[in-house]
Amino acid sequence: MGIVLLVGVLAVWELFPSLFSPGSQVVSWKLDYGFGGPGFDPEAAQTTMIVPIEVSRPACAPDGDSWLEPPVIAYTPWSVTITMQMTDAISESPACAVLERNPSGLPVAGFYLSGTYYPVHLSEPLGGRALFDGDGFPPQARPYP
Repeated sequence: MGIVLLVGVLAVWELFPSLFSPGSQVVSWKLDYGFGGPGFDPEAAQTTMIVPIEVSRPACAPDGDSWLEPPVIAYTPWSVTITMQMTDAISESPACAVLERNPSGLPVAGFYLSGTYYPVHLSEPLGGRALFDGDGFPPQARPYP
């Protein structure tokens, strides 16, 4: 019984990393279709190993992507979940302190500016699998046509 419980906890940890990251703030993202860099090409969804995303950037974060931790990526045979987080230095700054989440689920960290382009490098081809944003529970689907 203990082994089954341990396997279950490990599976939840792998699939929903945002549940186990209390020190850092997770931030939402969407597929990038050409804003700030090359866009996502749905026709290459079988073979691509780079998923270009646009990360929601709060006003308290500096320009560029220095405020982001490397993505946490969870792979299953049917999906890829990408979780983006602020660095501890930014998420713990008074300007970015989270007191609550707005109705769309984004942390209330001031207001949000245009997104930040970020190419997520996968360790294996996407293989046409469904994409999910790990910024919440349950993760939110990020469908591509």
